[in-house]
Amino acid sequence: MKKITNHQSSLFLIELMINLLLFLTILGLCMQFFIKSTKLTESSKELHDSTIICSRIANIFEHGNNDFESLLVAFPYSTDLHDHLIIYFDNNFQNAPEKKSKYYCLVKITNNRKHYSKILISCYNRKNKTRIYSLKSNRYLQKHVIDYN
Repeated sequence: MKKITNHQSSLFLIELMINLLLFLTILGLCMQFFIKSTKLTESSKELHDSTIICSRIANIFEHGNNDFESLLVAFPYSTDLHDHLIIYFDNNFQNAPEKKSKYYCLVKITNNRKHYSKILISCYNRKNKTRIYSLKSNRYLQKHVIDYN
């Protein structure tokens, strides 16, 4: 008579390898989703923070008197280039020196008249120079009526 060998252990090893292969495949897919969601979270935080900072710049400009004077007071780490202003920010969107900055906002005057100014505010990522958010703003200066009586 022939001896019957135990094939159950080899069957168990094959089943274990198949389970391990399925587990690693599912783990790889989950890691891809996790990485993509992390990148989406970072980009949405970047967009949210740049929206807030552009709105803040627009608000300060609208309530200021001269072209960039009020912005230079509010954001001391800025570069004034007459027709546009560059404001630097760190990774938390706090005003920072140029060397430590991760983002910057470019404020450009597109129309400047005596009682009306129009600006374009664009926020950029300094590393890859991509525009994150852009905003247009207007400022109207009140004309004063002088009484000659």
